[in-house]
Amino acid sequence: MDILGLCRHMTFLCGRGGVYAIGAVVANLIGDHQRRDLYLNLFLEVAQEKALSVGPEEGGFGMSYDLLYGRAGFLWAALFINKYLGQEKVPSDLLMPVVDAVLAGGRAGASDNPS
Repeated sequence: MDILGLCRHMTFLCGRGGVYAIGAVVANLIGDHQRRDLYLNLFLEVAQEKALSVGPEEGGFGMSYDLLYGRAGFLWAALFINKYLGQEKVPSDLLMPVVDAVLAGGRAGASDNPS
């Protein structure tokens, strides 16, 4: 678990979200349900962090929207968990505010750069 302290992002590829998602799925595959639940609960804690669901109109807390470091990467990790552990392991009511923030960020970016 030492790697967890080094992760400052929440995304799948470069953050805690990915570590927890992979940990939960691998633990489930090897039948370690206690560790699966540990990683799933850690992921759900990350999912409740306010910074994820805050869109640009509220300041956005400086978090990006991209797959590598941002909210899209977090959403990908959540879908990965739901695919391998079962739908609604990461409930949609936790994900929809993040989806809304990503969409709001896209709209704000589009209005800043009209064609």
